Amino acid sequence: MKKIVSLLLLVLVMSSAARLDDNMRVQLSQTPWKMMVLSDVHLMAPSLMGDESTKFQKSVQANHKLLQQSEEILDSISKQVLAEKPQVLLITGDLTKDGEKVSHELLINRYLERWIKNGTKVYVIPGNHDINNPWASRFFGKKSYKVPSVSPQEFANIYRDCGYGSAIARDPFSLSYVAQLRPGLRLLALDGCRYEENTKNHCVTGGRLKPQTISFIQNQVEKAHEAGCEVIAMIHHGVIPHFSMEKQLYGEFLIADNDYVSKVLQDLGVRVIFTGHFHANDVATDGSLSDVQTGSTVSYPHPYRIINVHGNIMDIRTAHVTALTSMRRQGVNLDRKSRSFVVDAISSMTIKYIPNNTPKATRKAVNSLLAEAAIMHLRGDEQPTTAWEKKEQRLIQALNHISSQLAAFVDQTAKSLTTDTPTPDNNLSLRF
Repeated sequence: MKKIVSLLLLVLVMSSAARLDDNMRVQLSQTPWKMMVLSDVHLMAPSLMGDESTKFQKSVQANHKLLQQSEEILDSISKQVLAEKPQVLLITGDLTKDGEKVSHELLINRYLERWIKNGTKVYVIPGNHDINNPWASRFFGKKSYKVPSVSPQEFANIYRDCGYGSAIARDPFSLSYVAQLRPGLRLLALDGCRYEENTKNHCVTGGRLKPQTISFIQNQVEKAHEAGCEVIAMIHHGVIPHFSMEKQLYGEFLIADNDYVSKVLQDLGVRVIFTGHFHANDVATDGSLSDVQTGSTVSYPHPYRIINVHGNIMDIRTAHVTALTSMRRQGVNLDRKSRSFVVDAISSMTIKYIPNNTPKATRKAVNSLLAEAAIMHLRGDEQPTTAWEKKEQRLIQALNHISSQLAAFVDQTAKSLTTDTPTPDNNLSLRF
């Protein structure tokens, strides 16, 4: 009888302790704390630019990014990181221009280690540009020269203080890992890049999650829940389409089988995933899952996110780099310059869809309209004006006299890019 009483008392003590631990965890999670999210910083070490050669300038034009200013942009953001002192900072891939080892080393030595010393835990994942990249180059004059990129193992070693060294678990089939962000909250950092498929002349843009990585996700989220932890995730490629024609026009910017991946995460109770890759600042939802996509720091409108967390609520706001000293001295407007790259990018995209015999003036009008639509989408919270909608209608009417097929394509694309979902893109609250 005494043994039974003792056993009952032990059970009561243990259950009381368990309830106390739960209460402590909830109490700690209710303490407000701060996160920041960056994406697609595409840092390029200045030593790679040579003498700002003609070949480098052509590369800048082809990439449609402010690569020459990538360091100055990060300097500006770094001041904000040091001032905000977030407990956690996430970077959702594409850390470098083209995976140059020297650019990775610059990022960790000049920025990430400084933020860590200032009290911020930094977590990174690779993007499609970052590993085994055959385009890693140094430019000089009219020539470019190959420079070392990094292997998956080198990537994890360089960023050992940014998630890989302190991970609770790592996926042996990818560079995915799990980190304990706070009491009661874990990060599922997912690597969906296909760098092992890169060749000496091709770097794969698209992404996928291997079956083994899906199993890793399921196992780790279950373990997190058993430990009383909620889970948020990050991955480079989008999981939910951010405009209706994304799969048709930019399928490589979504993870392969994205509907299945979204369902897996929802079934596991994951409610928020941070993404990048497309360089747009947009939030898309699918059922209970929100895909919070953050735009590139080197592309219009140069955004980053600051998130205040209390309990299981994230209050997300978006900040932007709005000016650079080097450009101001030259009389160059940052906003106008980065918008011009959007026009160039749209022109590169539409060339596949506009018939060769289309008049030059018509082609220019199409590119201008779709660039304006893309700019609205990249900034988020799209709200086309009545004047813009009337201009779009006039162009579609004119295009119908040339090609009804072209008119339909332009109309669908423009409306797709400028039609926003009810969920705000820049400043919003989400439950995780």
